[in-house]
Amino acid sequence: MGKGERTLSATKMDQSRIRAEKENVEYVETLGVHWRNLSVHFKDVQALAPCSGDVEAGQAVALMGPTGCGKTSLLNALARRGPVGGGQVWYGDDLAWSSALKRHVAFVEQDDLVFEGLTVRETLAFSARLRLPAASLKEKLERVDETLKLLRLESCAETPVGGMGGKTISGGERKRLMVGQEMLTRPRLLCCDEPTSGLDSATACVVVEALRDLARERRVAVVASIHQPSSRLFLLFDELLLLRKGGLTYRGSTADAGDAFAGAPFHLPCPAAYSAPDWLMEIVVENKVDSDDEKKRVLDERYGPSTLPPRTEPLRSLRAQKRRQRYAAPLTEQIAVLSRRSWKAVAPKVFKRSSLLLHGGNATLAGLMWWQLGYKEKDVFPRYTLAFAIPIAWIFFPLLDALPWFGAAQNMLRKDLACNAYRLEAWFVVDSTMNLVPMCAQSLMHLTIFYVLAGVSSNPAVWFALYAVLVASFLTFQSIGLMFSAGVSGENVVTVAMIYVTYVFLFTGLFVPVSQTAVPWAVYANPLIYILKLSADAIFGIDRKKFKCGNPDDGTLFPDSCDAGGDGKISVNDIYEEYHLDRFTTGQAIVALFVMFVVARSVAYLLLRRRMKQKERELMRYQDATPTAEEESKEDVAVAGEKA
Repeated sequence: MGKGERTLSATKMDQSRIRAEKENVEYVETLGVHWRNLSVHFKDVQALAPCSGDVEAGQAVALMGPTGCGKTSLLNALARRGPVGGGQVWYGDDLAWSSALKRHVAFVEQDDLVFEGLTVRETLAFSARLRLPAASLKEKLERVDETLKLLRLESCAETPVGGMGGKTISGGERKRLMVGQEMLTRPRLLCCDEPTSGLDSATACVVVEALRDLARERRVAVVASIHQPSSRLFLLFDELLLLRKGGLTYRGSTADAGDAFAGAPFHLPCPAAYSAPDWLMEIVVENKVDSDDEKKRVLDERYGPSTLPPRTEPLRSLRAQKRRQRYAAPLTEQIAVLSRRSWKAVAPKVFKRSSLLLHGGNATLAGLMWWQLGYKEKDVFPRYTLAFAIPIAWIFFPLLDALPWFGAAQNMLRKDLACNAYRLEAWFVVDSTMNLVPMCAQSLMHLTIFYVLAGVSSNPAVWFALYAVLVASFLTFQSIGLMFSAGVSGENVVTVAMIYVTYVFLFTGLFVPVSQTAVPWAVYANPLIYILKLSADAIFGIDRKKFKCGNPDDGTLFPDSCDAGGDGKISVNDIYEEYHLDRFTTGQAIVALFVMFVVARSVAYLLLRRRMKQKERELMRYQDATPTAEEESKEDVAVAGEKA
């Protein structure tokens, strides 16, 4: 880091201290983590054997070990994203975990969870607007530029992260972007779960170099689990914690790790043909370091849980202001930012070629089938089925499109909710609403083609009424699909949806009169019957044109109008009576659909909230530690941090 950069960094620290002094709160500049005799259990299974260790500010520490030894469990325990069993954990010199300390600790997950459709800069900018506390937009964007430079992402800042076709960022750039999202809030402790997984050795080194630079330039305590590192990558770390299923095997400098077991009683020098990390992993996996009691005794003397002194002095709790808000951005800003972010992903779908071809082709085929309908008796039934055919696509597709909604979003959603990026209700409103935009555009095209080819009416009011019916259709059935997605497990959701679709199509009265079914009341729970009513009202009820009777010798469904005593004209009332379209009014149909829409959407949100709350409660149990009575009597200490 150059002299100018050091001066700038020092100036920012001084500004943060000044803000902290004005607010009479404590400024946290660095934060290490220390644990003694720490263990983790899940029910009756020991996930992490007792171990002790330290990660100081400015250090980059590698965490290695075979599968199942507890690497992720240790990281989760230190970041309070998982259970802490026995032992002690403290932060800095004397800080116990508290909810206020949470904002100083960041966790980078193994999965590359980013919002596809955005560029690297946009991804960081949206994260900054959601997660940084009271700061101007200019300050937030400056933080983004600073992070891009620090993680060497400037060259790909305008490159999409994925999902848009064409060129996207590489795996290493994606990993650094994940780190960058967490570094926006300037945490003091950074835990990374296998940040090099799936990368080639050269790309992995670039990622680890970025982590090392974070540790050195910003005095961040970095601890990262790594898998099969190269020698170059291994030596980028300052310290190594080598775990085995029975506890800690090595704790010390990476430079000295290769020869740590060369002497008695191990006699396991690193062969010339081996790299140090490969050799260490081999002797741990093959149990060469603890194959007898003497070796186990020496390991325990060197690296056992009692080799580091426990803390005997009481810890204090770093606490936020009494009314500190949980979210950095207010609800309205969350909705605004999430809307802009979602639009980036939704916009390409509005005029997606495959969707336009699908709906345009369907409308053309349907228009050719219902070609230029007139107002004769033979046109009555085709117009009645037209009332069913026009909205049918906007029943089936919105329902199916909504089924993978929660499954596709849950990992990203859980990640964002875990760091309090936004409220669940803000995401629910924005995501479910923005997904309607392509439907609005595509249904408009579908209806127009179908309408013109079928010759529905020359009255524009009929077109607008039918479009309103389509909007009501996909609002209602998307909500029902969301409800299924949030409430039914992934492998069963399609099955449940198909059973529901079968019910919807059968209980309309088109195939068998509803009165002749075993459960005639079931029709009133079917939203399609109300959509059919509104669609028929638009086709028949607005113009209210009469239909000319056909040849009486051919038979008729309307004898009162078409027999000898009739006037030869079939009225709208005759049609409604024949096809049972008068069982409820237009107003009742509108109210019924509105109630179904509200109920389905509300249930979808409540089911989603229940599923997310279950995970959130688990995290909160680990993260929101409550100060003891002794700590309550101590002087309140609040978090300042940097607000920009």
